[in-house]
Amino acid sequence: MKKFTKGCLMTALVLFIIGTILTLACGLLGGFRQLEEMGSLHGIPFVWRMDSDGDWRIGFLRSSDYDRDELEEIADIEDIDDVENVEDVRKYMDQEMEKKRKELEGKRTQLSLTAKTLGSLEIDVEDCNVVIWQSEDANAWILMDGNTNKAYYKIDDEGGRSRLRIANEVEHHLGHWRNGPNDTVYLWLPEGCVFEECDIDLGAGYMDSIFLKAKEMKANLGAGMVTADGFEGEEISVTVGAGELLADRVTAGNADFEIGAGHMSISELSVSGEMDLDVSMGAAEVAGTIAGDLEVECGMGEIVMNLTGSEDDHSYYVECGMGNVDVGSYSHGGVASHKSWNAGKSSYFDINCNMGNVTVTFDK
Repeated sequence: MKKFTKGCLMTALVLFIIGTILTLACGLLGGFRQLEEMGSLHGIPFVWRMDSDGDWRIGFLRSSDYDRDELEEIADIEDIDDVENVEDVRKYMDQEMEKKRKELEGKRTQLSLTAKTLGSLEIDVEDCNVVIWQSEDANAWILMDGNTNKAYYKIDDEGGRSRLRIANEVEHHLGHWRNGPNDTVYLWLPEGCVFEECDIDLGAGYMDSIFLKAKEMKANLGAGMVTADGFEGEEISVTVGAGELLADRVTAGNADFEIGAGHMSISELSVSGEMDLDVSMGAAEVAGTIAGDLEVECGMGEIVMNLTGSEDDHSYYVECGMGNVDVGSYSHGGVASHKSWNAGKSSYFDINCNMGNVTVTFDK
């Protein structure tokens, strides 16, 4: 028995050492910096960061709302005299972005693409920021600002309409965790662009975009953050790892959302067909209309849905483990149970909550 115990302890020690080595290696290659950047994301259990006074903070991550110290820190950096709420910061940053846009217009490159000839858009970058603006004329324009990770673009003819592909080459090296995204890709799209496909793959970095339309829309966010006026498509698929997606409006025929340890917020959602929402350890906040079937899977995260219509518009099957579920007039928490009601409706909501929290409310 003693030999068996010693063997187990030795095995555990070896695995611990291997895990520590892998953690340090991956952290020095960029993981520590990504963790440091995720100070405003919801769901990751632990983080450290330095506040505006130069003191290190160690604690749990919160939701995406800024606290007072963070606002004051931004105010110090941006020379804002008085900051009362996050809207003041956003207004200031919007003004600065508009100034930046005017400065960049003289450096950009015109592409041989218009709304009629641009058929697909593919963005696949890591450690790179992306800004998409509305073009003031009928042409598409682009500007690569910085060359740390060698961002580039390519135009492929696909039989009448072209695909614009934007990518970069990332070199991982020790100490990389202290180097933030130094490259920014600026893209101006002409009014009226409707893509056959729009595929966005963003690692660590920030993306800000105008409203994008495509028959098929895909977005895969690692530890990056995306703020967008919105998306529209017949098929929309969004995967958020440890990143964050903030969208004003999303309109879809069918929609599939998968959230790992990140955060997603959609202010105005409209889904005419089926929708899947899977949240592991992160958080999802959705407001809008779901006309078809809904399937919800919640692990240890949090889901809040504020929907139009009434509870009587849908059929329900709700299964709850050790979490908490509130759906319309139904409420349950603490002990495993399941319930179905309102059978026979054209729309079916299947909600499964393990150890998280799910809240679904209706405006009628």
